[in-house]
Amino acid sequence: MNKRCMLFFAAILIAFLIISPGMAAASKCTYTNVIACDARKMIEEEDIFILDVCTPTESNCSYL
Repeated sequence: MNKRCMLFFAAILIAFLIISPGMAAASKCTYTNVIACDARKMIEEEDIFILDVCTPTESNCSYL
């Protein structure tokens, strides 16, 4: 095999080794859509962490 092909296969292998752990971790992430009523119950009854990613103009959460 010539040097050019070896470099190509090495680059493919390195890219795979870099990307595969991230793909494995991403498959473990889950989420659940909830309506406002259910969210309120979860906040009151469970030990949960809420992260608000709204911008200041979007963060009108008076329904909770």
